[in-house]
Amino acid sequence: MEYEKNKLTHSSVILDSKMRKLVLDAIVEHCRVKDWLLYAIHVRSNHVHIIVCSDMHRLIVDLKGWATRKLRENGYDIPKVWSKGGSRQYIFKDHKLKEKIDYVINQQGDMMEYYFRQDYCSQLSQFYVSSIAHQQGL
Repeated sequence: MEYEKNKLTHSSVILDSKMRKLVLDAIVEHCRVKDWLLYAIHVRSNHVHIIVCSDMHRLIVDLKGWATRKLRENGYDIPKVWSKGGSRQYIFKDHKLKEKIDYVINQQGDMMEYYFRQDYCSQLSQFYVSSIAHQQGL
């Protein structure tokens, strides 16, 4: 983790509760507009966990862009919010999807800004899990 912090070219960004809500709203809205199945999202102070069904290979870049735009439209003059990349996993089994949703919503420490659609859990497809790290590189 220290290595990642040393690679930063900008100051790290810690999202406060208002910023987390803006990021949450931007991602939920973008998924709705794109007609993606958003299973769960948990916006933390230094990263975001998302479980969404999408066939878009640029999903992470797209969501980062929408979240950043929402922050800037609301007066946050932040030069760079997100670190490069993000992790992705494909989930093919219903029980694994439920495990990942539980991890995203319930196993992140204190609850922050989150969204969860329990009614989607009965659907099984190819699920795309993304963890977007903030500029801290965490």
